[in-house]
Amino acid sequence: MSDGGGGNGGGRITTGYPLPLKIVSDILSRLPIKSVARFEAVSKPFAALIKSPDFVSAHLRRHSPTGSSFLIRRLADPTVGGFHFSLIDGRAAAMGDIPIPFMDSLSRFPKIVGSCCGLVCLDISMRHASAFLLWNIATRKVGSVPRSRIFVERPPFWMVAVGFGSNCDNSNIKLVRIVYFKRRMEELPLVRAEVFSWGLGRWSLIDADATQAALQSCSITEGQKAVAANGALHWVGVEIEKPSMNKYIVSLDLGTEEFSRVPTPDYGSEFPTCVQVMGFKGMIGLAAYPAQSFKPSPYKFIDLWTLDDGIRWTKITSLRPDFIGIGIPVGILNDSELIMKREEGQYVHISSFDGNGRVKWNIPVFSVPEFACEVYGFVDSVYPVAPFEEVDAAEG
Repeated sequence: MSDGGGGNGGGRITTGYPLPLKIVSDILSRLPIKSVARFEAVSKPFAALIKSPDFVSAHLRRHSPTGSSFLIRRLADPTVGGFHFSLIDGRAAAMGDIPIPFMDSLSRFPKIVGSCCGLVCLDISMRHASAFLLWNIATRKVGSVPRSRIFVERPPFWMVAVGFGSNCDNSNIKLVRIVYFKRRMEELPLVRAEVFSWGLGRWSLIDADATQAALQSCSITEGQKAVAANGALHWVGVEIEKPSMNKYIVSLDLGTEEFSRVPTPDYGSEFPTCVQVMGFKGMIGLAAYPAQSFKPSPYKFIDLWTLDDGIRWTKITSLRPDFIGIGIPVGILNDSELIMKREEGQYVHISSFDGNGRVKWNIPVFSVPEFACEVYGFVDSVYPVAPFEEVDAAEG
């Protein structure tokens, strides 16, 4: 599929409408996805314009700031395979399930690696996070990511961590795969990393020596959700030799493809054992809270921190159960709203709180406690899953 810019570079679209391309593009960029899709079917010049990088970026800029949606992957009852994808609209305080048209072609229910610029990255592999799809829910397009380069299992795999995000200007989306290999008991693991570039349509290896130096003593737990913020991907890592004591924020700059890490904050007398990294008002944020069973009632506090200048942590607020109700943080929406998973009576709720702990909206999700609830920010977009193969999702 071409990413051509309409073929005129600033002239007129040859559809009989005497309007300059710039004006037509500006008008279309203000329309919702369904309306844009109708224009895409009008003619090849319209289709080329709508698929062009400039139009995709302009449409995303106009619609992202007003987005209050997020995607959740729910597991209600593992004994009956109760997985669901749902989309929550915070503005309407409503939730609806999302069918997966290509589900019959998959060997298992997919995991969500991440959501970025309207594209959802799905892990469809049986193990080792080794097969992926990109899915644009709004345009109903799906594309297969080529096979990764790190797949030899000698020495055997230990853990695989993945992440999905874009550089600062959203001009290139990247999928990252970090592989830890087993070694002898007394040795630190061998670590390798690779990046799939949406713009190039291929995988490339990150410098092996730099990866080993940054990650050999700090493991990223398999299955952990990476957080995309400020043009980088971020994970919580633990020191391999002292996993219960030392935690780090491990980051990969998606522009330079360089790893870095910083220790988590000094918590003082209240030492939490659970931390979750998140984006918050243009900075890296962290939610810290005590470990517990699924029932959230024993929580004493949730501290929110931000990382200033990449080196210094500042506690911005400490939320207490009598103030926000019981619950666990699951993410940040629109860089400012704390999303909580809470229990009220017989229901599990997803709730949004502002920076002062006030409830903005509250949506009952399930009538029984869920076993898993992963939350991802989401925005509709016309971002194509190209340059690799793109098909209608209904075709599988």
